[in-house]
Amino acid sequence: MKNELFKLSDAEYFAADAVNASSLKQFAKSPAHYKAYLNAPNKKTNAFDVGKLTHSLILENVEGWEIVEGNRNAKATKEAIAEVEERGRLAIKPGEDDAINQMSMSVEAHGLGRYLGQDVKRSELAGFAEDPETGLLLKAKFDYAPSSGSVLFDLKTCQDASEREFKWSIKKYGYDIQAAHYLHVAKLCGMDYEQFIFIAVEKTAPYGTNAIMLDAESMERANHKYRLLLEDFKACKESGDFSQCYGDELKEVTL
Repeated sequence: MKNELFKLSDAEYFAADAVNASSLKQFAKSPAHYKAYLNAPNKKTNAFDVGKLTHSLILENVEGWEIVEGNRNAKATKEAIAEVEERGRLAIKPGEDDAINQMSMSVEAHGLGRYLGQDVKRSELAGFAEDPETGLLLKAKFDYAPSSGSVLFDLKTCQDASEREFKWSIKKYGYDIQAAHYLHVAKLCGMDYEQFIFIAVEKTAPYGTNAIMLDAESMERANHKYRLLLEDFKACKESGDFSQCYGDELKEVTL
């Protein structure tokens, strides 16, 4: 299972006991936030569904939805939705697939975005590897990991794909930690990528697609922060104490 890339369902991947980028992003807030994240119920939102469906269509050429008409509170509609979900698909309202299809066409028309999903066998690949410095078992699920070349791709749906706005998404959502983690796990699994590129596509018209990467200095800072997180995570795991949060000292902020 370790140090290789292979296909794995979302359920199997999330159930595997290993450290992933989402865990580390929560841990970066505090060990207590990480612990709360582990215990939080899995809340499915419409935004999550759209992102999941967009990923499936672009990366795996799979339409993971079916159109279900009718009042969502009506018994017949609820039964129809249940039947769709039993087939492993998502039930959406008429017209809700318009944005998904528009995003897919936008990515396909982009000079770098068009590479996503060219080989569906390399889409949504899971990787597991032991970090040689901490001994932690790491995991990552790559959106698109080409079998050749120097670029590892990640697809993001967003409100604004401009460089000006997406850099704030990187800071807010810890995408820099994700980039460091994914490149590290991929390397341990035998894929020595040099660049991590975000393919960002807007969820509303004009459904613009942009290709964005961190500059060398930012990537160096991300790798440094990532190593510190792994070391701190190891210490908390060994002590069994993930209770630390903000601390009692007074902090000063500048507006």
